[in-house]
Amino acid sequence: MKKFYSVIIVIILLFSCEKKTKFYTIQGEAQGSTYSIKYISTDEKVTKNQIDSILTAFDLSLSTYRTDSKISKINLGDSTIVIDTFFEETFKASNQLYKETNGLFDPTVGVLVNAYGFGPNKTRKNLNQKQIDSLLTFVGFNKVRLNSNKTITKKHKETYFDFNAIAQGYAVDVVSDFLKSKGIENLIVEIGGEIVAKGSNIIENKNWTIGIDDPLQSNGKRRLVTKIKMKNLGMATSGNYRKVITDSITGEKFVHTINPKTGKPQ
Repeated sequence: MKKFYSVIIVIILLFSCEKKTKFYTIQGEAQGSTYSIKYISTDEKVTKNQIDSILTAFDLSLSTYRTDSKISKINLGDSTIVIDTFFEETFKASNQLYKETNGLFDPTVGVLVNAYGFGPNKTRKNLNQKQIDSLLTFVGFNKVRLNSNKTITKKHKETYFDFNAIAQGYAVDVVSDFLKSKGIENLIVEIGGEIVAKGSNIIENKNWTIGIDDPLQSNGKRRLVTKIKMKNLGMATSGNYRKVITDSITGEKFVHTINPKTGKPQ
């Protein structure tokens, strides 16, 4: 009988010491937008301070909204800046995409992004065709070079890098890889609309689910048009229906995606 009670006591102790698997959520602001992280674990393996530290280092490399970042200094013409891993990996990936898309993906379009009012200064110019053609002179990823000493050479000092179309997606990968390095297998990371989901929602026994906004909703309320299930997938999103500048005089609308060949929004 004593042996029987001992077994019961041991079992009770084991169950009482067992850690419960639960959701952990981290949210904050970064890269001119917001981020949201959810992961499943028996304990808190990652803190907000750790995530903020990673994203701050990322911004110090690639954010055009920080005057002390490497990209801002390079854009101003400082050819002595030695780039870091974040910048190098983004540059190489951009160069590959530039070639694969025949120049339709081109982060040097930043000079036009700024001219239309979508850059850090938010100052829009009324551009005529002659001015657009002039600015296109400074556009072209084939006019910039990554040197062996990790510096950047620009054919034109006016060329302006804007990696925003690829940087947030890279940041999502960096953060998700960090979580994986901490032993987290089931997670979803979103930064400014860029998403990666690994594993699944094992607590509710289903895949991770994200919602897609209705772009035609005009009354200020958000409505989902569909939901997408994700498992070991990444997704990049962009919403021209949100980033729009309207000319106060003509009423003409300008979106933030600029064609690097024509120099015009589309």
